[in-house]
Amino acid sequence: MKRFFRNKEVSADKKQNPLNNKILGTILGRIGDAVCIFDRNFNILFQSPLHIKWFDKLEEFICFKRVDEIKPNRTVKTITNETGSSLHLEISTFPIKDDEGSFIAGINIVRDVSHAIKLEEKSKKLVLFKQQQLNKLELKTIIGNSKPIQKVLEGVHKISKLDTVVYIQGDTGTGKELVAQAIHKLSLRFNKPFLAINCGALTESLLDSELFGHTKGSFTGADSESIGLFEAADGGTLFLDEIGEMSTGTQVKLLRVIQDGEVRKLGATTSKKVNVRVITATHRDIAKLVVENKFREDLFYRIHVFTIHTPTLKERSGDILMLAENFLQEFAQQQNKIIRKISDEAILLLKMYSWPGNIRELRNIIERATILCESDVLQPRDFPVAILNSGSRETLSSLNKDQAPDDPHKVKIIASLEKNQWNKTLAAKDLNMSRTTLWRKMKAYSLPNN
Repeated sequence: MKRFFRNKEVSADKKQNPLNNKILGTILGRIGDAVCIFDRNFNILFQSPLHIKWFDKLEEFICFKRVDEIKPNRTVKTITNETGSSLHLEISTFPIKDDEGSFIAGINIVRDVSHAIKLEEKSKKLVLFKQQQLNKLELKTIIGNSKPIQKVLEGVHKISKLDTVVYIQGDTGTGKELVAQAIHKLSLRFNKPFLAINCGALTESLLDSELFGHTKGSFTGADSESIGLFEAADGGTLFLDEIGEMSTGTQVKLLRVIQDGEVRKLGATTSKKVNVRVITATHRDIAKLVVENKFREDLFYRIHVFTIHTPTLKERSGDILMLAENFLQEFAQQQNKIIRKISDEAILLLKMYSWPGNIRELRNIIERATILCESDVLQPRDFPVAILNSGSRETLSSLNKDQAPDDPHKVKIIASLEKNQWNKTLAAKDLNMSRTTLWRKMKAYSLPNN
C-alpha cells in the first residue's frame, strides 16, 4: 500500500509501477465494499466504481479538514439509489502513515448495511410484538369484561411502565395481589424479583425484620445476619398488602426508604441504597385512619400517588359466570374430570348470591363443587348450603317456589337473562329464539321487563 503512494508521489519522475497500480486498483475495485483513497491534500488517488456511484463529491464522505486529524471512525449515512430506495451505508475512514509515522493519506471504506439494518429493525419489531403478546397474556389473568374491571385494566396499562408508587384499594378477596403482579410483569422491572408480604400477619418487630433485615445480635434470637425484603427485591417490586395494619413505628422506617431509597437493617449503623418499586394495598379506609391518628399523614401522601380500586364481585356481577367457568375448567383439569358447563339453575344461584368473600369465595366454592360433581354438568346440589339458602330466599319474586322445580323453561330464561344482564337481544340469541318470542314468554311467566 505504501509503495502505491510512493509511486503516486514520484509520478512526476516517471518511476511509478503501472502494473502494481493496476493490480491494486483491480483488487480494490472488485471487493464488495466501496473504496476511496486520497492523499494528504485530499486529492483522490483511487476511487472504486461503486464509490463513484454512491458519492459525487468529496465532502459527502469526508468529515475533517486535515489528514493528520483522521481518527478511525464509523458512521452510517442514508442515501437514495437510482430506483428511489433508501440505502444505509456504513462509512469508515482510516489514516495511512509512512515509515516515519507521518500521515500521508487516508482510506475511506463504505459498506452497504441496508440488509443488516432491516434485519435489526425486524428483530426489534419481533421483540416488541412478543412483549405485546406477553402483556396481553398477563392481563388475561385478570378475567372480566365488566366496566369496573376494564377500569382496573386501564389503570394497570397507564401506570405499569412508570416507577410511580401504586396504591390498590379494595375489599378482601378482590384480587389486589393479582393486580400488583400484572403491574410488575408489564413494567420495565418484569425480569426482576416480585416479592409480597401481608403487613397485618406479623407483629411490629417481625415485620421490621422481614422488611429491613437485621444484624447478628440485634435482638434476642438474631443468631445470624439477615437481609430484608427491600434488599431482596432490589431492582424489582415489593408488594405491601394490608398496609393499613402497619404500626406507626414501622411506618416511619418505610417512609424513610421510600423518600431516600435507602434501607438500614435493625441493629446497623449504616444504610444501603436500594432501587425498589413499592406497591401497597389495603381493604381499609386509609384517609379515615389518618384522621384517627392511626396512619401517618406524610406516608399516606407518599403512597397515595396513583390509586387503583378493585371492585367487589357484587359490583362486577356481569363477570361472575366468566370467572366461574374459568375456575371450573381449571379445577376440572387438575382433578382429571370432564365437566362441560354449569347448569342454568346453578348459574341463577351464583348470580343471586351476595358474595361477601368476593372472587376468593367464588374460587373456593367452584373448587368444592368440582370435587362433589358426579356428572358432566355442575348442578345446584354441588354447592354449599349458603348458596342454596341464598337462592331459596332471594329468588326473583316472579319465580315461585312451587314453580321452580316443575318449570325448567322459566329457570332457563331467567338464567339467560341474568347471564346477559337482562339484555333481551343477547338473551334471545343465547336461547335461540326471536326477541319477540322471548318477550312473549317473559310476559307469560310474569317476568319483569328490566
